[in-house]
Amino acid sequence: MFHNLFTEEKVEMEHLHATANLLLEKPPSELAILSKNETALIRKIRLQTDALNQNNLTRTNAYLHFFIRHPEIHWSLLAHIVSRNGGYHMTDLKGDLIKHLLSTKKKEAFFHFLERANALIFYDAYPQLLLYEETKRQQKSLFHLLPAFHASSFMYMMWNEFLSTKNASLLTTSLIVNEQHYIEQRLMHLPFVKKHVLNTWQFTLQEWGRMTYVLVPYQKEHHIRIVGQAIDSFSDLTKRIEYGKHLYHSLFHPSILKGACQFIANYPHTASRSDYSEQFFSPHPHSRKVQSPFLHHAWPDIRHSFYDLSDWFTSMDMLSLLKPSPSSEPIDITDDYYKKMTAFSLLSHH
Repeated sequence: MFHNLFTEEKVEMEHLHATANLLLEKPPSELAILSKNETALIRKIRLQTDALNQNNLTRTNAYLHFFIRHPEIHWSLLAHIVSRNGGYHMTDLKGDLIKHLLSTKKKEAFFHFLERANALIFYDAYPQLLLYEETKRQQKSLFHLLPAFHASSFMYMMWNEFLSTKNASLLTTSLIVNEQHYIEQRLMHLPFVKKHVLNTWQFTLQEWGRMTYVLVPYQKEHHIRIVGQAIDSFSDLTKRIEYGKHLYHSLFHPSILKGACQFIANYPHTASRSDYSEQFFSPHPHSRKVQSPFLHHAWPDIRHSFYDLSDWFTSMDMLSLLKPSPSSEPIDITDDYYKKMTAFSLLSHH
């Protein structure tokens, strides 16, 4: 079902530019008059999203269960993998690897940053997924209801494009672009984040070494192998979007996808790195392994408020971000990763 994913398909950019022009002139507004069924659906989706936005575990599992129901929505599996990594970084803050490198206050600041990003993306994206699910069930477009969830007019355009073309790659890229813009204006420019996270980010990256990998574990025969990439310049919006595209290519590459799905099915997400390496990590204190705790042992649930309802899509220039990145073969980093983890583990204990 995925073998034609990265063929050179010509995106009808002229059509998208024309549609975007109209949306920028007159964005879709929330309907003043809704049917009883539409009102009930909006309420149901809001309640479902709120219930599943409890913590990193519930969000990560929600993405996976949606992909199982609707495998044509590739972004949902990508979001599951990225959210898994978000959970790993949250528990790293309470594990052995960096416990001596950051103060308690700094650890809390980084956790709230990671948790807020995870929650914001879910708050924005999951209602879109559920609206697609209902569109599919009713066999008629319900995306005119997107403004009820304050989704960007950009995604109103791209979901309708997907209904017309079934271009899974374009929709995935669109959601990557959308979600990174969504956190850009709601998180990355907050004074607290700039002062306590981003302005110390380069320093922390150096301290963490290769802890900044985003990993795609996959089963190969009877072993778990890893592809992925190191993330730097996290404050750079365009780079984050390119990282997302690259991870998408790696995850859905024919040599990786089946093994990644096997790993996901066999190892439920706990946010402990022992999920993918019981030989190196342990969720409990251990004399010979690096402790990587379960999420519920590391951090409490956080109740979020969502107050910025503005639309990031304000310029035609943003359409250029839909251009696909050059595809490349995924690189297995397993051996290199564990060498660096071993060195970093020794460093962090001295």
